[in-house]
Formats: sequence, structure tokens, C-alpha cells
Amino acid sequence: MIMEIKKQWTEEFPTEPGFYWFYGYLYGHKFGPEFALIEVLKASNNNMAYIAHGKIVYKKDVVLPHFQKADLPELPVLEW
Repeated sequence: MIMEIKKQWTEEFPTEPGFYWFYGYLYGHKFGPEFALIEVLKASNNNMAYIAHGKIVYKKDVVLPHFQKADLPELPVLEW
């Protein structure tokens, strides 16, 4: 039996560190909508930092954001 679980997307920027799926316009309407894995970090000034494709994402540049917590697999232990 296959069980389908549908997660909810939110338009609110994440407030907890972790990885999130993103769909929307990262850099305004200059480019088409993007599907990206975003890393959310807590900066030293207690603000949240959003990283996509190795670049900082600024809230003011984002248009029609949609976020969903990403479930990443547990990694195997690598031993030499």
C-alpha cells in the first residue's frame, strides 16, 4: 500500500534554522520562478539568513515565495 502525504506550503519566511524547499521568484521577476533548496541559518545578530545556490537571498528581492520544510535523509557513517 502506498501512502501519500501532502505537506503544506507557506508564504511565510522560515523562522527556524534548517533546510526548506522554495518555489517562487528568488530575484524578482528578472528570471522565471525557481524550485530550490534553501538553507536557513541564524546569524550572529539573531536574524535569519537565507542561502540558495550559494548566495544570500534578501527578502526584499523575493516575489511570491512558497516554503516547505525539507526532509533530508540521515547520512551513513563514513569510516576509513
